[in-house]
Amino acid sequence: MPRTITFCAYAIVKPNEFLLNNDSRKDKRIADNSMVTDLSNIIFYAGIHLVTPNGYALGALCVMDNKPLKLSDIQKDTLKALPTKLLVYLI
Repeated sequence: MPRTITFCAYAIVKPNEFLLNNDSRKDKRIADNSMVTDLSNIIFYAGIHLVTPNGYALGALCVMDNKPLKLSDIQKDTLKALPTKLLVYLI
């Protein structure tokens, strides 16, 4: 799948930001994206970049669902902290 049509592409290009989309159908950037409108039906997306200490973008860690969701502050903080812990095992 080309990166240009994925939600993760938005998380990768803004390395210091956490991308949270509670309802993709309401986001003008991606509302007509095939990942929202077709069978995958991704409505909720939360993602954060995976970048090595040397600055190489490996991808994004994300959580998706086919219905709108809201993350608690604890869930957001946990997702933001996971890339650092995950990179220990990847590099």
